[in-house]
Amino acid sequence: MRNFAAARRWIAGLFVAAGLGSQALADCLPVERLGPAPTRLVVITPATGQGRAEWNSFIAKMKADPASADMALLFFAHGITKTSQGTALANARMLSACVAEKLGEDPRLVSVTLMGHSIGGMITRRAYLEAAADIDPARRWSSRVDNILLFTSVNRGVPAEARIAWWAPAADWLMRTVPRFGLPVHFVLEDLMRGSDFIADTRIAWIRHFGQLARNGGVPKVVQFWGTRDSVVTESDNADLMSFSGDVEVRIPDARHRDVQRLEPEYATDPGARWATFRQYLFAPAGLVAPKAIAQPPRRVLFVIRGIRDSSNAEWVSGLRQEAEKIYGQGNVVAPEYGWFTAAQFAMKPIRRRNIPSFRDIYAEELAKNPDTEFDAIAHSNGTYIVAESLASTPSMRFRNLALAAPVLPSEFDWNGLRDRGQVQNVRYDTAVQDWPVGILCPALRALGYSDVGPAGLVLFGDTSNMNGGNGLRQVGWYPGGHGAALTPANRAHLLQFVTGATDLSAGEPLLQEAGSLAIWSRLTPYLLWAVILGGGAALVRWKRVSSKAPRWRMIALSLAGLFGVVYLLLDAY
Repeated sequence: MRNFAAARRWIAGLFVAAGLGSQALADCLPVERLGPAPTRLVVITPATGQGRAEWNSFIAKMKADPASADMALLFFAHGITKTSQGTALANARMLSACVAEKLGEDPRLVSVTLMGHSIGGMITRRAYLEAAADIDPARRWSSRVDNILLFTSVNRGVPAEARIAWWAPAADWLMRTVPRFGLPVHFVLEDLMRGSDFIADTRIAWIRHFGQLARNGGVPKVVQFWGTRDSVVTESDNADLMSFSGDVEVRIPDARHRDVQRLEPEYATDPGARWATFRQYLFAPAGLVAPKAIAQPPRRVLFVIRGIRDSSNAEWVSGLRQEAEKIYGQGNVVAPEYGWFTAAQFAMKPIRRRNIPSFRDIYAEELAKNPDTEFDAIAHSNGTYIVAESLASTPSMRFRNLALAAPVLPSEFDWNGLRDRGQVQNVRYDTAVQDWPVGILCPALRALGYSDVGPAGLVLFGDTSNMNGGNGLRQVGWYPGGHGAALTPANRAHLLQFVTGATDLSAGEPLLQEAGSLAIWSRLTPYLLWAVILGGGAALVRWKRVSSKAPRWRMIALSLAGLFGVVYLLLDAY
């Protein structure tokens, strides 16, 4: 095992040596005082592949302005390029620690202005949230922030179709699809793609934090400078910022994504006018501003998330949506559509995870419409996987009540941790005795090393000791039918009543008290699968050749390819 871990580190190192990735090494540079006794710390975080040189014209203008005499400048040189390895969260935490260090060195610095460009904007926003959540008051500098100036910050993440490089769409597909086989290879830009763990959690946490600040009476001033020729960020990407800060966008004529902050003549047709716009906000008086009033009352939204070989227009989804809208209201029932999805696609981890980013993006957009929104969900099959994995990887995501039909999750899924973090209150899950996808396919995938799925929809969840408050986690079943048994019209009413009130644990038909023989076969599946694999391998080794001329390796490769093709076709037809 130790040799295997060393091999993984060695292979990861090859990515760096081959120029396919480099470690981003952030520098916490010394503070540059612009006056004799500065009281405001201005922090600049640049975009990907940029440094101090791309900000020289801006900084020169700032230094030349007499109003900068009360400022000290901290330039956060993160060193992130398009191929840098690491995480955006690690860079945000380094920035947060760097700001805390500089404020600790000079007690005269009583206010902070944050500035971030492109991905530097999201790193800046996350650093602010990290400081707000720090348990050490000495590092909790977020309360000193009065202005947050963003320069085409990728607030919703970088869409796959953005023209950041000619190879960007292919690279995004590869990063989302090709498995890493446990290799410690992670590129920073993965965290900045739309719907990523980092983007989704930062957006949701931002809305929740600003909601708390608004209840206390004041929020920092937030501005998003947006270039009219930007090919990465759109005007509709600021929904989470606008929840409490109102119209945050300030248009910069003729500016592109990478040069919006630059004042050189080759980048700005009217450098004086561009600087005048920046100056208006940079030198604004320190202090919090009144938050945008929330015109709508608190809102509840229901997600209805379907499973494999299904559609958001399926009878059970449309019927449930129609009934739910009578309770939740028009426009408050969301049924995400992610195209036709087969069991064969579900069997491949990178593909079954592909729909999680879009779901989290929808969640953040719904929360941004009204920061007081609460969420419930009814999910079936692959939909239960999308909801559960989104919760596990997005700590700021919360649901009140979940109804899970045929959950394809491992029995050891950490519901206790989600409950402890306040991410979920009550969960009902419905099971069936003839659910072959849950009972056989999921254990088979686990036997092949995919620990993110499992047969809990048949053999139940394990330790749920912390879920016993209220209705916590409760099993309903077993139904006498198969994978979709819990979605009959008679039972949908009970699912809906549970997510609205968390009390209905009944079903629309008589239920069985035991899982039946399929549960036994489910537990035997991993052993039977490996018996078949090992037995087949032994048979191939003993089978000397397909023909007198065919080499043994070719015969084995053809046999394995044929077997894989048969299995894939069977699953794809299911």
